[in-house]
Parts: sequence; C-alpha cells; structure tokens
Amino acid sequence: MSKEYSYQEEWIKPAIRIGRISIILIIITSFLPVAYLYFKYGVIPPMNQLINAWVGVATTFGAFYVIELFSYFPIFGTAGSYLAISTGNMVNLKLPASATAQEVLGVENGTPKGEVVSMLGIAGSIVTNLVFLTICVVLGSQIMKVMPASIEKAFNEFTIPALFGALYGQLSLSNPKIGIFALPMSLIMYKFFNLPQWLMLIVVVIGTPLITRGLYKKKIIE
Repeated sequence: MSKEYSYQEEWIKPAIRIGRISIILIIITSFLPVAYLYFKYGVIPPMNQLINAWVGVATTFGAFYVIELFSYFPIFGTAGSYLAISTGNMVNLKLPASATAQEVLGVENGTPKGEVVSMLGIAGSIVTNLVFLTICVVLGSQIMKVMPASIEKAFNEFTIPALFGALYGQLSLSNPKIGIFALPMSLIMYKFFNLPQWLMLIVVVIGTPLITRGLYKKKIIE
C-alpha cells in the first residue's frame, strides 16, 4: 500500500501538474504568432473563414482528439501521454519508442515500472528526433534530390504502414490471442462496412477492449 501511495504522490500527481502547465503554455505560445500579426499589422482572417477552417479541421481530425487518448494511454501512461501529446509524432515515433523500451526492459505496460520506462523511452525519442530532424532539415532536401523517384515514393507512402505493421507484430507476440482478432476486426470494418475512417477507428478502439474483456472473463486469455 505504501509503495502504491508513493507512486501516486511522487509520480502521477507531479506528472499531471507539470503536464497541465506545459499544455497550457503550449496552447498560449501557439497563438503568439497570430497575436503578433494582429497587433502589429492588423492582419486577421474574417470570422466566417476562421469558422470554416476550424470546421474543416474538426471534421477531419476531431475524432482523433478522443481516439488517440484511449488508444495510446495504456502504453504511454500519464507522464508519457503528456510528453507525446505536447511534442507530436505520436504514431510514427512516440508509440514505437514507448513500446520498444518496455519490451526491451521486460516491463508490462500499464504498471508503474512500465509507465516510467515508457516516459524515458519517449523522452529519448524526443532528443533523438530533435538531432535527426535538424540534420534532415539542413540536408534532407539535398539527399532527396539524388534519390530515385521510387525510393522517395516508398518513403512517403509506406513508412507509416510499415511502422504500424511492425508495432502490431511486436505487441501481438506478447499475447497472440488478442492479436488474432484485433487485426481481422480492422480489416472487416475497412472491407465490408464502408464506414468513415474516424468512425471505423472508434469501433475498433472500443470493440477490441470489449472483446478482450469478454475473453478474460471466459478465461480464454490470461
């Protein structure tokens, strides 16, 4: 009991407090360039254009505001979620880094040890990303100019699917019985129901845990 209390008091609560402050500061600083243009030069789009732009973005990405939190929190943990959300690249960088760090050290996600390892993995990915991003920004355009068109197309079209496939395989190895039905559910939604992508994600994200819970109750998986 004392260990659990210490974990809540010394890790979870400070992570939430620091995370909230950081997110608020990020939101404020995100509007600083817009505020500068308005107060310095009086430049601001008409309200109807702002609303139309927001509706367009919300329609396309609004579901991800909820889906990503439910999808990635069991792997990221509290501190890792704040880090990942505030720095971006959740799918193609933070998720593989978190899952790989936990697998290499042999800790289970959702546990106190798993959350600490997840946060450290995400923090390491942020530093690595900054270094390589700087290199890519400086040299990336020059490198891509000498690449064949087929390689450039492969980078653009297959990087994310490859990462998801590798991550699915990695996580399925820890519990194959869950992995067996998780992928077919996604394929069935995509092939036969012709649902919008955001709705298909909601069905899969909610349906997979519900099926898993039922299998646990029936003691088919442990």
